[in-house]
Amino acid sequence: MAETNAAGLAGLMNGQPDDDRITNPDDRILIDPVDGRLIEADDADALIESLETADAANATLQSWRGNLKRRLANMRPETDTKTQRVRGKTRTVKIVNQSDYISSPILESAWNAYPQFREEFLKVAGYKIKVREFKKALTTAGEPDFNTFCKVVASAVTKNEGVPKITIEELKTDGS
Repeated sequence: MAETNAAGLAGLMNGQPDDDRITNPDDRILIDPVDGRLIEADDADALIESLETADAANATLQSWRGNLKRRLANMRPETDTKTQRVRGKTRTVKIVNQSDYISSPILESAWNAYPQFREEFLKVAGYKIKVREFKKALTTAGEPDFNTFCKVVASAVTKNEGVPKITIEELKTDGS
């Protein structure tokens, strides 16, 4: 059976399935939420075809979502803060950047090679950086050992360039 229900994906896009038969496993006729086709529940070929269609639609939507997130992330202010926002006329998105990767072996090396700086800038628990103090150290010039220590520790940090987490927020107006 390959009838088409024109509502199809549009009903699901609004978060409201057009028919409970989309999710009820006991029904004999199913509505494909991607293209709205009616499918007999015991027709293996139709179920497989619908699964392929759903997989293709999912891949397309995931690609589109990634594109939108990257574009919103590119609009954020250029700051080093973990959380930023992009504001439109009616809505705002909160952008939470992913944490940087920090190499423990490099920090361990810095811990052992520069004992005079480790208490001030590093933490013992798994070799972690005291972020606030170390950011200040990066903008401070000092004796050769201090400068080398800063370079070694900075080399342990790899910027995470992944897509940040984005949350849509409603824009609050004075009248609400």
